[in-house]
Amino acid sequence: MQHVGIRLVEVMESIAAPAEARHGDIADQASWSVQSDVTVALAKIAREEGQQAADFRARQLEGIHNECKDCGYPISQARRKAIPHAIRCTKCHEAKES
Repeated sequence: MQHVGIRLVEVMESIAAPAEARHGDIADQASWSVQSDVTVALAKIAREEGQQAADFRARQLEGIHNECKDCGYPISQARRKAIPHAIRCTKCHEAKES
């Protein structure tokens, strides 16, 4: 969870673009606009990762952290290894993402 907090701080710091970037020529403004969009997307990802980690911890306390939050089937060991805080099986995760 600590890495999520660090990433969020980095993202929020990058939002504060210098005034010359926001009010410079068209290239500066376009660059700042793209950077702003990326920053918002990264902040959303960091927030979602933090929420997933919190959900996982709550499910751990309930003793159901190996079960998919949506379908209730076991989460595969391969998925657990890749994403230790996963709360959904691969099938349900993909369905949620689409």
